[in-house]
Amino acid sequence: MPGSPDPARSREKRAAGVSYLPDPWSRRGALPLDGVLERGRGLAPWVAALLVLVGAFIAFQVVGAVVTGGLLFVRGAPEPGMDAAAVQQLIAPADIIIGNSVGQVLGLALPVVLMAWLHSTRQGGFLRLRRAPWAAVGLALLGMAGLQPVVGALMQLNGQLPLPEFFQRLEEMRMGVIRQVLESGLGPTVNLLGLALVPAFCEELLFRGYAQRQLERSTGAAWGVALSGILFGLYHLSPAQVLPLSVLGFYLAYLTWRTGSLWPAVLVHFANNAFAVAGAELATARSDLSLDEVEATAWPWYAVAGGLVLFAAVVFFLHTRAPRWQPAGE
Repeated sequence: MPGSPDPARSREKRAAGVSYLPDPWSRRGALPLDGVLERGRGLAPWVAALLVLVGAFIAFQVVGAVVTGGLLFVRGAPEPGMDAAAVQQLIAPADIIIGNSVGQVLGLALPVVLMAWLHSTRQGGFLRLRRAPWAAVGLALLGMAGLQPVVGALMQLNGQLPLPEFFQRLEEMRMGVIRQVLESGLGPTVNLLGLALVPAFCEELLFRGYAQRQLERSTGAAWGVALSGILFGLYHLSPAQVLPLSVLGFYLAYLTWRTGSLWPAVLVHFANNAFAVAGAELATARSDLSLDEVEATAWPWYAVAGGLVLFAAVVFFLHTRAPRWQPAGE
């Protein structure tokens, strides 16, 4: 039968000492842990997750800087003797978008795919790259709509906490780069691609596809979801947004676990990023509105309360209905 596991091959693998990872969402049964990293003792899954997170972060920064710097030098700038601040002013917004996107693809996504192959010959199943029911996707996006005012309120709260001067400067520099891109006039299509779609896929592949899978193997589903959310909040090195980013990370991790698929989290992540890009595009298109004013806009309490009710209802339906939809694929 096409797609069915070969019993003889399964017995052969068990005899060779291959272990299996239970995955009720897979139509092909448990995932074989037959990669190089699973032979012998190997690394503990949680150690592998942390090493990949750190390595991917460094790779992303290095690749992004090299690509951005390379584009700068191709244009014939900067001149010898220019200081770092002057060089920074010469970097075009398009260079930032390209450098960031290439850095995410080569520094975050590609290493994760390679690492998954070192764990299992069924990389897609290991990373939960499988089809999700449309009902789950729709509920996931509806939940994000309810969570949006809650995340906004948490961002306002987080922003009021005092930060050391170093982190204030780091946050100002990071937001300055984002503003430079958003106010450059590259257009919504380029901004959505570079600031919403590429980060949504690459970051979800890293955090929910690989790190969460490994953390669940070591600590169980609940702690895997919680740790994935916390690490997501810390990973962006933005103390002013740790709280809202962690809450968003919890939701994305829960969606991945509850639906057995990475795609609902990718789409919700994209929708969240796209909402921010759309707000920035609105601000830059109107002369009477600034990007700072958009960022400072507070959600009214009734919007936050209504969002919480909607979000709770969505999570309830997902938690009770999603198990009926399995298996989802792969």
